[in-house]
Amino acid sequence: MLRLRSLAGACAGVVVALTASLAVAADGMQTAAVPSGGFAVRAIINAGAKEIPQGVSFSLHRLNGRGEAQLAAHASGGTAEFDLPEGQYLLTTVYGAALKQELVNANASVSHTVNLNAGEITLAVIPGVGRPALKEEIDWQIQTFGRDSEGNRHVLHRVSGANPHLVLPAGWYFVAADFDGRRLTHTIEVGAGTRFDYTLVQQD
Repeated sequence: MLRLRSLAGACAGVVVALTASLAVAADGMQTAAVPSGGFAVRAIINAGAKEIPQGVSFSLHRLNGRGEAQLAAHASGGTAEFDLPEGQYLLTTVYGAALKQELVNANASVSHTVNLNAGEITLAVIPGVGRPALKEEIDWQIQTFGRDSEGNRHVLHRVSGANPHLVLPAGWYFVAADFDGRRLTHTIEVGAGTRFDYTLVQQD
């Protein structure tokens, strides 16, 4: 059983909490003038959001005519600026468990904004309805919602803790929580620009 808690408290059963809800944007590049001489890259969680100030990893791979990619530059933090020859690169952006790859044209006259189209979730387990959440270490797996041709789901992300906070691309996922020799599972949704607080309920 899965119970969703709102930040303002539960209301007559199951409540989904959405905080800082913003419109979902279509994928695409955004460009703006850059005052300095490098190719600047920044990331946002979704359209209309402020740029992420820290904890973002950017890497640029130069592509050649043989379909190969060679690492040309890497940076982490908030906004990154790269001094690179103009040309086409594969840009990989990672923030939390959200990863996006796209082709970009490095040009010192423009900046590039990566729209991760992601949302936030928290996870917790309670030993029964109305009881406080467990404080012990829990091993969490975020798996694909769909199954492959052999009927298997694939693990996308692992995290340990009683109440982890994750940033994930918008979509549906299958969550597994392992603790005390038992496993709880449930399907969850991640919405772009929203926060969902998921609580799995242990049933005897």
